[in-house]
Order: sequence, then structure tokens, then C-alpha cells
Amino acid sequence: NPPPSPIIALAWSPDGSQLAVFDRDSKLLLYTPLHGVDPMWEGTGPSSGKAGRVIWLSSSRVLISGFEKGGSKVFYLFDTSKTGADSILSVVATTHMSSPSLLIPHFDSDTNLVFFTTRGESAVFVYEYLPTEHPFFFSLSSLSLPTQNQELFFFPKVSCQVRDVEVVRGVRLTQSSLEGFGFKVPRVRTEFFQDDLFPLTEATWEPLLTADEWLSGNKPDIRKVSLQPDGMTPLSKAPVKSSPQKSAKTSFQDFKSAADHEKELVDGMIQRMQVLESKPLKQDFMEGVDDDEWDD
Repeated sequence: NPPPSPIIALAWSPDGSQLAVFDRDSKLLLYTPLHGVDPMWEGTGPSSGKAGRVIWLSSSRVLISGFEKGGSKVFYLFDTSKTGADSILSVVATTHMSSPSLLIPHFDSDTNLVFFTTRGESAVFVYEYLPTEHPFFFSLSSLSLPTQNQELFFFPKVSCQVRDVEVVRGVRLTQSSLEGFGFKVPRVRTEFFQDDLFPLTEATWEPLLTADEWLSGNKPDIRKVSLQPDGMTPLSKAPVKSSPQKSAKTSFQDFKSAADHEKELVDGMIQRMQVLESKPLKQDFMEGVDDDEWDD
């Protein structure tokens, strides 16, 4: 049975067993195609069903990007293991983007970063996703590109230049060209493999099952691979650098808080005003005008 309302967006779960559908009635529907044609779960997403995108952050968490009826851009985080209002873990309104176009999300599960792109912006907006800390999404500095984007596509992680600490690579469509892009993390000891940024990654570029295996209900074994280049030592196993000796010790007592600085400034101004008040003014020594002189 098709969904009761036209489909706006859909996405397969990481293991390919479930299908998340966002429709024009603002409903998020969860289907398990091999176990029936009716939705197994239902939630309510952004109130305006004119546009949206759906991605999975884990086997039970789904993110929807869309619009509220007033036109504001939002994204919702759902936990499909819960029902009703409890299933909505977070709603984030985005107000720092000038383009009216839809936010297109991309999730990097290795770094837990969610990248949002939108047509007409030259920036890529980044949020850190922390699965156990409410409100789950924390805004980071945006990444700037030289011209406005029409569309971005992110390559599989195996395409990244790991030796250059490049964590994201892809291509983007501008108004006149197709260009490659990459985002790098600044690090000091780049001669070592940055294993904190490059954990074992899912081999998303390889098929998990054949069509017959999937139709038979087989569960895929999600394979993870190392991106460590040959000849590079992991940073976690690198020798510890000795810190240079400082000529003088610095105590936290040497630093003054903002409140201390403000108090010193106010006290200084009061003292200055008291000094000025104690000094006579020039007009204090000048003779006044007699009353009868005003009649002239």
C-alpha cells in the first residue's frame, strides 16, 4: 500500500532493513518492507510538508530537515524506539542562514558531524551530534567556500586524503562549474595517523548483500575498514613530546576575572571624580554682576 500522502523524502536504514518516509502530511513513517506493507511506526515532523530530507544517524535515530508553516527552517531528531511525543528528542531552529532553500543534511558517523548545505549559500553549516547529551546538536564554526553552492555531494570516506587530515571530500555544483572540495582539520603532528579522527569506518562503497540475499531476509554484516596509510604510526602510539621549561611559573592568582577588572575601573572613576570635585573652578574666583546692571 502506498503512503496516504505524496512522498517528500525517504531513506534506507544503515542495514537496509527499514525505510523511513516523510510525506506531505508531515508524517514520518517507518516501513519494514519484508514484513508487510503497512508502516510499523509513525511520528510527526516539521509542520510544512512542502519539502524535506531524511537521513539515519543510527539504527533507531532519524533526522528530518524541513520547514515549519511560518517558513522557518528546522530539523527534528527522532528515536524510533519510542512512540508519541517521547520519540521527538530534539527540534533545532536555524536562523543564521540567509537562503530560503531547504537544508540538505550529510552525516559523518566517524566524527559525529552533521553538515548542512543549502542552495544559494557559500557556507557549509556544521553541527556536532552527541547521542547522549541533550539537546544532541551543538553548532560549530561554518565552513566557507569561494562561491555559492547549487548542490554538494559527499564522497565515501575512503576518498579522503588521510595524510593531509582531510575528513570530508566531495564535489559541488556552482552556477557555472563542477568543483571538488575538501575539509581538513588543522593538526600539529601530521606525520602520524590521526586515529582519533579516523576510526574504523563503514565500507559504504561496497555492497552488503545481493538482491536475492536481501529478499531472503538475510542480515548483512556491516564491514569496517581502517584508513591508516601504510608506514604511518597512529597518533595514539606516538612518543610523547617533552614540554619546554618555562622561565617563570604562572599562578592562576596572577589572572584577574572580568568582575575584578570592572570593579577596578569603577573605583578609579570614582576616585577621579572626587579629585575633580575638590578642585575649585575658575568661575569660583570671578566677581559676579550687580543686580542693577541687568536693567541696562
